[in-house]
Amino acid sequence: MKTQRRNKTSLPMRVFSIEGKGLKLENGKDVESFVEQIKKAENLEEIRLNGNSFAPAALETLSEALKSHSNLKTAQLHDIFTGRLKDTIPPSLKALTDCLIDKQHLSLIDLSD
Repeated sequence: MKTQRRNKTSLPMRVFSIEGKGLKLENGKDVESFVEQIKKAENLEEIRLNGNSFAPAALETLSEALKSHSNLKTAQLHDIFTGRLKDTIPPSLKALTDCLIDKQHLSLIDLSD
């Protein structure tokens, strides 16, 4: 019996996590490798971005990559604005909510601080 090999460009990833790395991500270039991983993921159900600090430009870029993942169920986004000015938070939240608004299976969004 032959088994099919998965295409190496598509990963059977259900959870994408950079949880707790303490990264300070400022722009699209800073999240480029994460965007590629998210784009290649199949059946992505959970994202864990918590414990890293995101500027609006970085979240906008990540959000674009997340738009195509309709099976997303959980978004762990707590502590992602640490060290950020208050006026940077609304555009960041807009980018996130715009990409998550149509996720019918989404049951948890944790934005606690």
